[in-house]
Amino acid sequence: MDLESYPTLVEIKNRKEEMIELGEHKLRKLNDLRIKLNELRSNDSENLEEIAELENEENCITSELLKLDLSIKILEVIEFIIESNIFEEYWKVIEEKISYEELLNIVVENGLSVKKTCMELCKIANIDDKKIIKKIQSLPDDSEENTKDDPIPQNKYLNKIVSRISKLKSFKSNLDDIVSDIISNMR
Repeated sequence: MDLESYPTLVEIKNRKEEMIELGEHKLRKLNDLRIKLNELRSNDSENLEEIAELENEENCITSELLKLDLSIKILEVIEFIIESNIFEEYWKVIEEKISYEELLNIVVENGLSVKKTCMELCKIANIDDKKIIKKIQSLPDDSEENTKDDPIPQNKYLNKIVSRISKLKSFKSNLDDIVSDIISNMR
């Protein structure tokens, strides 16, 4: 996507869907890698070089998943703003004053909050239409707890990523202890 011109709603949805599919592929790859790592640790625990190589690959995939997760969340915020037509005819004003890249940054700076992002866009684009501001103020407050209970399939996918990453972190910390024990026993 071009970062200067705004994509259409269809382009945003398509891009988000592509990212979700890529994330699902990476999750399967991560799962296969973890199975391979577990087998290697169980059957060939002395092969520390290959274990370290696979752990590095595991970290890279996890990092890629985190980037995808953030990108999907950003697109969800933008998709909601455009799809709900919060700004009505003022959206053109926003497109003229703010590049798409700036919009992406504004979403991140406002903690992926639809409400905060919309208020910031009003400030930047000098929108003081009471009807628009009232629409924004009537939006529900965004919080992590709200998105965790959200039945939207994309959020279920994102929650799955977060859950896996949490498990990965605890698994990695346990693995570090195991490797330390192995190394100390080899001395």
